[in-house]
Amino acid sequence: MKSKLLTIAITLATILQGIGQVPQKISYQAVLRNSDGTVIASQPVNVKITLRKAAADGTVVYTETINQTTTAQGVVNLSVGGGDAVSFAAIPWDENIFIQTEVKKESDASFQDLGTTQILENLHQILF
Repeated sequence: MKSKLLTIAITLATILQGIGQVPQKISYQAVLRNSDGTVIASQPVNVKITLRKAAADGTVVYTETINQTTTAQGVVNLSVGGGDAVSFAAIPWDENIFIQTEVKKESDASFQDLGTTQILENLHQILF
């Protein structure tokens, strides 16, 4: 009986520890369009992701530039959090976090700001 209880306790502790880990990446998908609304299809782009705390113009807590080629439909699928400038785990997820997206095509001289939006919830916050 003690053996079964110990096995259940260890299993439960292992599961809870796994659930409590902060995710180290965010999946992010966007459709990129030119100013006239046409998709930026099958082109290499630099996507700059900036995470800010408290407000859309708040303090920068993480930034990363990802080089990728859009699909034929202009879609980019990103894994934000692979950069090494700041530990992704150091982001204050218990505060309001906003994500800013900027894009630079090869023909552009600088990044174009596509906007900033609040990250409303994530699995880590919902569970705890």
